[in-house]
Amino acid sequence: MVTLATSETISQSSIISVEARYSTKAMRGQSQARLMYCSNRSFYVVKDHDQRKRPRALAGEMLATLIAIWIGLPFPSPALVEVPEKFCPAGMDKRTSLQLGSEFVERSLDVFPVSMFGRISNRRAFAGVLAFDKWTGNTDRRQAVFVNRRREESYKAVFIDNGNCFDLGKWGFPDRPADGGFLPQTPYLDVLGWESFEPWLTKIEEFSEPLLFDLAGQIPRDWYAQDSTALHQLCHEMLERRKKVRKLIAAFRSCWMRPFPNWDET
Repeated sequence: MVTLATSETISQSSIISVEARYSTKAMRGQSQARLMYCSNRSFYVVKDHDQRKRPRALAGEMLATLIAIWIGLPFPSPALVEVPEKFCPAGMDKRTSLQLGSEFVERSLDVFPVSMFGRISNRRAFAGVLAFDKWTGNTDRRQAVFVNRRREESYKAVFIDNGNCFDLGKWGFPDRPADGGFLPQTPYLDVLGWESFEPWLTKIEEFSEPLLFDLAGQIPRDWYAQDSTALHQLCHEMLERRKKVRKLIAAFRSCWMRPFPNWDET
């Protein structure tokens, strides 16, 4: 059973490190992730930090995931995965064996029928993850899987893949109004106004500088070529962007998708 991380489980001392015991299969997607069984008897989706293909992308993904967990969004627990060279698939960077893993979600559905969105127990979190995606400059569509334990009637949305936060390793923020978000727009039917983005929006606006730098300090240095200056600059820009998130959401609201049909102007 997947373990969803919480802010209490993510700290300087508790980001777990595990060792890959064997690699099972390649996952879908451009990142060429692998599903690996690890020393703590859990499966992880493991991404290579290959600097030749995606410089700094994995460093940004780790930072974004830790931030998302701290503001209370449902993401799988992350881990630093030591991958022995004998398990490295063709194309994986063997210059370092430390990779980023996300605990594998035993999902029930990858695509959720629009007619069933009312059965998602935490669908309000879609507004929260939109605020997060705007803050972190996610240039991709938000991905989610849907978990149904013990064949209950309701499902829980679990968000995955922060690889395109900070513009896929460019550590920039294009801020195109329609970027991010979730298709279809059905989960946004519950968005009635700014209160729908709480408590996540306030947590973003009040995110502390020491906490952000503490989370950034957990990233393996070779994932960003030991360029601490660039990492510090990214963190400072994130701190400045806290006060910009409402404007970015407003721009998304006014984009061609018109995603919030039930927004109450009164």
